[in-house]
Amino acid sequence: MPIKEYDIGIIGGGPGGYVAAIRAAQLGCKVVLIEEDSLGGVCLNWGCVPSKAMLRNAEIINLMKSAGQFGISFNDFSFDINKAVSRSRRIVNRLGRGLEFLLKKNQIVHLKGRAEILKNGSILINRDQEIAIKNIIIATGSSQRSLDLLKTDGVNVITSKEILALTQVPKSLLIIGGGSTGVEFAYMYGAYGSKVTVVEAQDQILPKEDPEIAELLRKSLSEQGISIYTNARIITGGVKDGLVRCEIDVTNEEDKIVIEAEKALMSVGVSGNILGIGLDGLDIQTENGFITIDEQMRTSVPNIYAIGDVTGKLLLAHVAQAQGIIAAEVIAGLNHDELTYDFIPRSTYCEPQISSFGYTEKEALGRGYSIKIGRFPLTANAKALARGGDTGMVKVIVNKKNKNILGAHIIGPEATEIITELITVSQLGGEKEFLENIVHPHPSIGEAIKEAALDVYDRAIHI
Repeated sequence: MPIKEYDIGIIGGGPGGYVAAIRAAQLGCKVVLIEEDSLGGVCLNWGCVPSKAMLRNAEIINLMKSAGQFGISFNDFSFDINKAVSRSRRIVNRLGRGLEFLLKKNQIVHLKGRAEILKNGSILINRDQEIAIKNIIIATGSSQRSLDLLKTDGVNVITSKEILALTQVPKSLLIIGGGSTGVEFAYMYGAYGSKVTVVEAQDQILPKEDPEIAELLRKSLSEQGISIYTNARIITGGVKDGLVRCEIDVTNEEDKIVIEAEKALMSVGVSGNILGIGLDGLDIQTENGFITIDEQMRTSVPNIYAIGDVTGKLLLAHVAQAQGIIAAEVIAGLNHDELTYDFIPRSTYCEPQISSFGYTEKEALGRGYSIKIGRFPLTANAKALARGGDTGMVKVIVNKKNKNILGAHIIGPEATEIITELITVSQLGGEKEFLENIVHPHPSIGEAIKEAALDVYDRAIHI
């Protein structure tokens, strides 16, 4: 028999799960959070957070390499990846302790173990402890996919978890998949001296980004010594004598290309963690390995909700957090606006950074919009030139009919920070005139946003 009863039971303590737990507790719910590994999930422990710490190291290394342009010279420049990894783990541990404190502060019961839904209203933990739950939120996240012809082994063919714990920089690194994760690690290990090759099946890296933006990043990464193949597919692969050897077929290339590398990073997408959590005994609808949800995070079974990567909606930590708040508030009886996934920001944290939201130019046209486009290159931005990071642009896509912002795309320094201005304007009404009326400090990267808005109707000042 169940020994305890909770208003909400959350399976998974990643960014969606712990945020849902805290919000539910704020609303007066009795909450239990079950996590079999460390709080914070992949994002905190082996994804978003440690990778950004390592990317900061890579950024500093590349800055030191270019010190000559600032009139700075030095001898005996060296770097130690072990110290970089140790720094990233200290940050992870500090934030992990912070999460433990937040759960205690909000009187959330945290249980460590494997959870299985026995039925709608009951969860079994570690196969020996049953608890009664009025509402269940599934927040189990996702796992890296592999290729049938090249399986991950944790040694030569690795995932982002293993690469973030490497104690030695590989002399050569093959990255299979040119999405955000792939290009971030390409930038990172290129800075540390690896000979990096990226293989992407689609016709551009960052396939979800505007092609004009993706091309600027491809050019920048190529100038950093990173080899990039697009429209490329691996046709054979294996490990021999400690080296990964792959043959790739590249469109418009007559001969197959053979790549050998010490390590291969698998970055070809993820699948939802839906196995072993009791879904077989429930009539929960799934599609392509992800749990189907409605706009209020409900699954097809009453009182069972799902949030985060396991839903397959938009696999980003901040999306999981937004979904977690919605699920908690819906369970508590509050009304909530629908989450508009198309207008949630996407970010890539290499240098130059990329951040965007809304439609690309092609997508806007494909949806039947008549559009106007404003662009402003960072080569004409004083702050970008002063800091030595003028590769980039701001691109704004506007609905010609009502002047609403349909999409915004930034590549350049601190793109992931300055995108917020565009998001705010979009949320408050969306007309690009709001951008024109904002007075920015000079010099600042943000000035490029105003100039791009002015350029929609050929009124930019500095181009």
